[in-house]
Amino acid sequence: MSSPQPGATPESSKLLLRRLTPIVREGNEQRSSQNFSVLQFNVLADSLCNTQAFPVAPPACLEWEERKFLLLEELSKYGPDIICMEECDKFDEWFSPQLAALGYSGHFTKKQGRGDDGCAMFYRHDKFECVNCVGAPIGSHTQVFMIMQLKPKDGGKHIMVATTHLKATKSTEGEQMRHEQIHFIMEALSEASSNCTEPHVKVLTGDLNASPDSPKYEALVYPAMLNFQKLGFVSAYSYPGNTAADEPPFTSLKIRKENHNLGTSDSQEDDIKLAVFKYTIDFIMYSPQEMRVASLLSMPTEEEAGSNPPIASSAILHTTR
Repeated sequence: MSSPQPGATPESSKLLLRRLTPIVREGNEQRSSQNFSVLQFNVLADSLCNTQAFPVAPPACLEWEERKFLLLEELSKYGPDIICMEECDKFDEWFSPQLAALGYSGHFTKKQGRGDDGCAMFYRHDKFECVNCVGAPIGSHTQVFMIMQLKPKDGGKHIMVATTHLKATKSTEGEQMRHEQIHFIMEALSEASSNCTEPHVKVLTGDLNASPDSPKYEALVYPAMLNFQKLGFVSAYSYPGNTAADEPPFTSLKIRKENHNLGTSDSQEDDIKLAVFKYTIDFIMYSPQEMRVASLLSMPTEEEAGSNPPIASSAILHTTR
């Protein structure tokens, strides 16, 4: 989870304090000399950043000129080797040139239909060569996914990393659609892996808009990812137990109109009810048979977020193979 903080004044907007926490293991487990880090980040599309979506946020804090440098700082401050980004609608004019100046190369896939946002993936070009990058719609849906194959320039196994942003509607129907979408993506990643002739490891990231559990409907996406035997994934942030109960309490914390995430509109603008939306919906999935997590970027607490919390989410892991 990351700044900017829409509840703060523009003068006090700043990034929340976060720490890279090493994963301590018992015994004398040998570390691999081959390692990489992955950042997963929904940057909040500028076209979706408005007072209608975030009614308690001071309008100045939602302005792109206020947010763009904070986003760049959060993306770069931990020096990730690979950046997976959702809701990106400033790829050509901001993220690509700015990150290029910091040593990254990137690719972008626009969401289908209306709107200019989509998914983007960046990698450090001093460390990797991009062998292939594919971006495509998720079947007949407007949402998209990307799969990138990276070759380490210092040798070793290739990295095949995928990212996506699934349907947002928080309902039984929305979860069923997300379940269909994640199955499509995992099959595509599995097929890409089968067609790859180089030794490689696989990572799946994304804002999946799907919690490990929900009091309103059956959670389908999270167990589907864990039970997809072709990939053998676990969630990085659920270490050490690798269960839904071990995930962070949230990766997304927002104050919005009560019916916002149901895909409905307010019938009475004069009678707006606000609610806190707190979800664990951002994930980095990996195979423990292929690699291990070395460290994780801590999530801020709800107290640190304050009464008017941040509106974007991110997660990062360092992994060794």
